[in-house]
Amino acid sequence: MKVTEPEEITESLSGSRFHVIVYGREDDPTVRQLADQMQGVALQDPEREIKLRTRKIALLRHTSEGGDAFADFVSRFVANNIGHIYELRVINRFTGPPADEHGRRGLKDGG
Repeated sequence: MKVTEPEEITESLSGSRFHVIVYGREDDPTVRQLADQMQGVALQDPEREIKLRTRKIALLRHTSEGGDAFADFVSRFVANNIGHIYELRVINRFTGPPADEHGRRGLKDGG
């Protein structure tokens, strides 16, 4: 099985125009930073109404968030939004993009 690096995942989602939803508390700095870097949204309540920018959705769980709760989040999010989803990617245990040359974590070429 090929191990995919966080940078490859980030570039793949960005290049494929996925709307990235990062599972976690909206006020958690790590979750918020990851969502911002991927031009996505942090979300903990899968039934909260959000505007989906595209029908291609990526659900990510940062390593700081629990796996069992993420599984429940995914199933409830999909059930609540199934009519708006064309393609879905679920990425478990995402560590985030690597640090850039200034030590900040970010997308290649500034996102």
